Amino acid sequence: MPFNVEDFTGEIAKLGLASPNKFEVEIFYPGGFSTKSLNLMCETASIGGRTVQSMLDIQYGIRREIAYGAPQYTPLSLTFLCSEKMEQKKLLDQWNNSIVNATVSQKPFNVAYYDDYKGTIKVKKLDKEGNKVLEVEYLDAWPKTVSQVDLSHATTNTTLRVTCEFSYSYWKTDR
Repeated sequence: MPFNVEDFTGEIAKLGLASPNKFEVEIFYPGGFSTKSLNLMCETASIGGRTVQSMLDIQYGIRREIAYGAPQYTPLSLTFLCSEKMEQKKLLDQWNNSIVNATVSQKPFNVAYYDDYKGTIKVKKLDKEGNKVLEVEYLDAWPKTVSQVDLSHATTNTTLRVTCEFSYSYWKTDR
């Protein structure tokens, strides 16, 4: 069937187009508590992707790729605006440090138990009226990488940002 511009524009008029700037994030630390400081200051978020593991099936005849094993999930990357007191960076560093304590004074480099540092993150896609369209819940999430924050005398009237890459076991949606 050839491409029809009227059908295409009619479908957009009927369904609308999703806006990437309508979202909410809720971060639940280990133990289930949450903080507004990170939730409100989240500037960018992603909706997770997933890859099915596959291998080349080499048997007699046509060679084809087949699926096997559990899926692999892409890391969740969240970027936060930083307040004047750098509360967002401090909270993320504190959580990350609770996983592997790097302070020399208290048993350095001991890794915590998984159940003691995993949390949950919810990313909600909203429509233009603010109603939830899709919710993705990242289970057993923890901050794997907290980015550096670059300072510069050459930069003025700019807000500092910190990016955190979260690892998680899997995600589910609210179908």
